[in-house]
Amino acid sequence: MPPLPRIESVTATETPHALRVVWQDGRTTDVDMTGAVNRIEAFAPLRDADMFRRLAVVDHGHGVEWPGGLDFSATSLDFLAREQAPFTAGDFAAWQEALRLSNREAADLLDASISTVKNYRTGHPIPKPVTMACRATLRDPALAMAHLRPRFAGRPTKGPGHPPAP
Repeated sequence: MPPLPRIESVTATETPHALRVVWQDGRTTDVDMTGAVNRIEAFAPLRDADMFRRLAVVDHGHGVEWPGGLDFSATSLDFLAREQAPFTAGDFAAWQEALRLSNREAADLLDASISTVKNYRTGHPIPKPVTMACRATLRDPALAMAHLRPRFAGRPTKGPGHPPAP
């Protein structure tokens, strides 16, 4: 099990509700907390820009805290940072490999064309909903298996493991 993420330092950026986090493992990430600030009622005070900027690292790097006891864990900040990171062609190919998906199966799973899948693999922009679906199925492969319809190369046979021809 990987070690829990720990924060070295954190500052609010010029972008509203965004933080620059320096992690103890050497990474630096920008984390947009707009969704949390605007949807979690307890964070309503952080909608004020001055209040949002008044944060500090707490618990030896395991979280951040604002005045009044509002806090957010390092694990949750790390999750947001990883979810908000770009999803590249290499990430897409790694997703396919991790789930052992052919181009056709990936296209079926994402309700896309094979040419779209090939475009994602060669660097065309990957839409946010596709990125979210790929990351979700990596975290929970059962989600992919619930919707996967395996494809088999060649002509369908009557052998075990092959569905009947349509």
